[in-house]
Amino acid sequence: MTPAVFALLDADLGDWEPHARGDGDPPVANGQFLLVRRAALDAAGGLAAIAGEPLDDVALARRVAAAGGRVGFFRALDLLEVEMYRGFGATWQGWRRNLALLLGERPAAALGAAGVAALPGLLLACLLAAGAPGPALLLWAMAAVAGAAIRLSARFSVAPALATPLDGLLFAALLLTALADRRRGRLAPWRGRSVAAGGAGGGGSDQPGSGAA
Repeated sequence: MTPAVFALLDADLGDWEPHARGDGDPPVANGQFLLVRRAALDAAGGLAAIAGEPLDDVALARRVAAAGGRVGFFRALDLLEVEMYRGFGATWQGWRRNLALLLGERPAAALGAAGVAALPGLLLACLLAAGAPGPALLLWAMAAVAGAAIRLSARFSVAPALATPLDGLLFAALLLTALADRRRGRLAPWRGRSVAAGGAGGGGSDQPGSGAA
């Protein structure tokens, strides 16, 4: 699910360059790895100022920017590797929470992404049900190539791309579950804590970023 989420967030963010220069608006952040100057952190109110924020990385970035600091958002594939979640359960819960916060107030975008993700798997099922194995195999191969390209761009393992038509259905289910959570006002629990359906970092949910802190 993580490569698909990253691809969605990349598309949502659009041009990286302004954010890498520190000119992006609104500022974005990824909680997997943050470097903050002590003076900038103090000016933003310190870590106590973001206690209880559902997306604390995004909240910190916005506070630093509001205090006059610059926030750069960089790809660092050659510098470090991060294991965001361990196991399926943690991955599902983590992204379910994050997507509810990031896309919960834009249901049309989330539903559109879910539809695009689910379409290859649904078409594959229809082709197999219609007794058309040749076109079904071609569709599977095309989806696998697309999935491999997404994975390679962020240096994920390529082998799981063989399941791309099926993991698209899983990703669509994840998005729909996140939307349902946001609609009922209670998000997936995170590290034993309940999470209220507030905005992303106190400024609305129009904020790309992982929230994976």
